[in-house]
Amino acid sequence: MFVEEYLQELRRERYRPAAAARYVARAWQRGREEAARNPGAARSVVVLGLTLFGLAFVGAVGVALGAGLGEARRILVWTGLWLIPLTGVLLLHVGLLRDRDGYRLSAVNLPTAFTVARLAVVPAMALLLLDQHWRAAFWVVIAAMLSDVVDGWLARRLRQETKLGVVLDPVTDIFFHLTLFLSLWGAGRLAGIVTSSRCVAAKRGRACCG
Repeated sequence: MFVEEYLQELRRERYRPAAAARYVARAWQRGREEAARNPGAARSVVVLGLTLFGLAFVGAVGVALGAGLGEARRILVWTGLWLIPLTGVLLLHVGLLRDRDGYRLSAVNLPTAFTVARLAVVPAMALLLLDQHWRAAFWVVIAAMLSDVVDGWLARRLRQETKLGVVLDPVTDIFFHLTLFLSLWGAGRLAGIVTSSRCVAAKRGRACCG
């Protein structure tokens, strides 16, 4: 949990193990207190996690029809395992679920839900890319990128920017694109893209020289 005043103390103590353990304990306690102060928001986080798991089940059914039952089972299991810590981290950050004026919100709003959904599909995207189910992976990536556009548009249009969304959106983008890059690399596709680019550049160079 990124609590700035605790982080400053951690930096002053040069990230020593004892200081890191104290930071985690204090941040955990603060997160629990914030969740207790805003139980409606905490419940909405849990409901969002369960809803995303339900959507993952529906998606896994679609994958089973196209890529096989084994692949669908892996996606459902890994998504479920991923949603557990993700929901826990969100619960600890309920204190950031505030509007632009600093007032607590009683539930996760729609833009933030879209951001969390984009983060939730990371395991499915990685598995589909690594197992080279390109069509299914393509649509997962497209849906995730569209959600990135939609959550920003909704936040501005409906004036629903939150402190949690401000923190979560860039972190989600970094994590999503890093996973996308590593998955393509693991599937052996990046080398082919680089080779093709070099061939195209070499051909253009010869054409210019001729």
